[in-house]
Amino acid sequence: MLRNKAVLYAARQILGSDGLYASDSDFVQVELNGKYIGLYLLAEMQQESDNRINVSKPGKDYKGTDIGYFLEYDGYFDNEDDLHKFHLDFADNAPLIPFDGKGGSGRKIKCLNKAGGPAEIGISIKSEIYSQEQHDFIGNYVNNIYRIMYEAAYNHKAFVFDEENKNISESSDITPQQAVENVVDIDSLADMYIISELACDADVAWSSFYLDVDLSPDHRKKLTFEAPWDFDSSMGNRPRCEDGTGFYAANIVPDPDQGRDSINPWFAVLAYEDWYQDIIKEKWTEFYDTGVFTRVCQMVESDKDVLEDEFQKNYRKWHNDILKDEFGFELAEEEL
Repeated sequence: MLRNKAVLYAARQILGSDGLYASDSDFVQVELNGKYIGLYLLAEMQQESDNRINVSKPGKDYKGTDIGYFLEYDGYFDNEDDLHKFHLDFADNAPLIPFDGKGGSGRKIKCLNKAGGPAEIGISIKSEIYSQEQHDFIGNYVNNIYRIMYEAAYNHKAFVFDEENKNISESSDITPQQAVENVVDIDSLADMYIISELACDADVAWSSFYLDVDLSPDHRKKLTFEAPWDFDSSMGNRPRCEDGTGFYAANIVPDPDQGRDSINPWFAVLAYEDWYQDIIKEKWTEFYDTGVFTRVCQMVESDKDVLEDEFQKNYRKWHNDILKDEFGFELAEEEL
C-alpha cells in the first residue's frame, strides 16, 4: 500500500507542476456493520471530470468525432466490447531501440507478436462514445500520432495531419521535433517517464497506462499522458529493477505474467532524441531541487512509523505476511 501512496504522492507533485492530474490518496480503516475489514488506500476514480481527466464529454448519442477521449494502454483491452477497444499497429511494427544507457546494447524489439498478428496490448476507450465513426476516428488518430513520433525519431521526418485529423503526410515546413510537439503534450510524457523511472513498475509495458486527447473546438488537441495508476508491483515488489539502478521505463522489461520481453513504446519511441532528453533532465533537476523526492521519502518514513499498528492489524486480519504463496507472483524472490 505504501508503494501506491508513494508513487501517487510523487505524481501529484510532478504532474501537478504542469497542471495535469494524478489521484490523491490516503489510508483508511474500513469497518462494515461493526466488523473490521482492513486498512485500505482510498484513491480517486479514474474518470472524466473538470478536476480529474479534463476532456469534453459528448452529449448522449452525439456521434461527432470532435469530443474528448480518455484511453488506457492495456493488456486487458480485449475484454472490452468492440466499440470501446482498438488495436495499435506501432508504425507497421517498426523496431524500437531500448533505452538502457548503453545505446540499446545492440538490441531491438518489436511490439507485435512474432507471428505478426494483432498486438496483445491495445487501447481501451474508457470514456463514453456512441458511434463506430468515433471509434474508428480515435483508433486511426492514435496510431497516426505514434507514427509521427516514430518517423521523427527514427527517420528524422516531419509528418502532419490534414485538416480533418484523419491522414498524415510528410512536411518540409517544420522540424521533426515540431511535428511531435504539434500533437503530443511532451511535458506530460516526460513527467510520466520520470514517475515510471521512480516506480520501476512491473506493469509499465502492460496496463494501467492512461492517455487522453480532447478534439473539441476549445481544446488544444494534443495527446496527453497523465492519471498514473496501480503500483502494487512497483519498487521491487516483483523482481524488476530491485536495486533501483540503471534505466527501466523505456528499456526492455519482462512481461509481467509470462516473462517475455516487452517495452512501453510510448516511452521508448523518443528516448534517444536529444531535445526530449533535455526536457527530462531539466524536469528531474527541478523536482530534485524543489524537494519532491525528499518529501516522498519523508512521507514513507512517517506513515511507516505512525501507522505501524494499523499495518500490523491489517496483516493479522488477512495473514498476508504468512500466506505469501497465494500471491507470490506479485513479489520479488527475496520477499517470499
